Amino acid sequence: MAKEGTKPFYTEAEVAALIAIHTAIAAAHHTKYTDAEALAAAIAGRLVDAAGAIAAVGAPALIASHAALFGLHSKIILKTADETVNNSSTLQDDNELFLAIGANEIWLFWLFFWGNSGTTPDFKIGWAIPSGASGVFDSIVTAVASTSLTATLIISGFAASYLYRFYGEIKNGATAGNLQFQWAQNTATVSDTKVLANSCIIAHRIV
Repeated sequence: MAKEGTKPFYTEAEVAALIAIHTAIAAAHHTKYTDAEALAAAIAGRLVDAAGAIAAVGAPALIASHAALFGLHSKIILKTADETVNNSSTLQDDNELFLAIGANEIWLFWLFFWGNSGTTPDFKIGWAIPSGASGVFDSIVTAVASTSLTATLIISGFAASYLYRFYGEIKNGATAGNLQFQWAQNTATVSDTKVLANSCIIAHRIV
């Protein structure tokens, strides 16, 4: 190696030798793919097309995979049709608002339901839960003690559509089943009490 003052410089032959040494070291410690090899591997995995874009067969698979992972821990149950009770104070299962839960799972949940009931019948609500399960729920807008999921709660009707909001937690036992929303009129009255479309349960599994 030649020197000019205190600054080192290399001859062309020395540079070539250093490059060769570095290449040999890199080859011994790294596995490399060429662009062609990487593209071939991606195409084989059905993620991209030959131009390198996300393939039509790959995108749905990626979306489905993401949706499946999301569904393991979070669920949104949307009510698609209005449901009516008339002249009945007996709790009945809502046709659509229920959450399937597995054995020993713990879920946090939020219930948003659009209801319309007169001021005489009002609403009566509650939950049916699997054997061995326990939990509580409460109103988002009213600061009161939490209510057991096995209890019944009376809420006012306003003779107009109103968004009722609740949240809670369920700890399931060894029996899989449903967290089932139930409702009725509090005072049986010959008038329509409704839970409306676009009501929903949003739930997140924590165990």
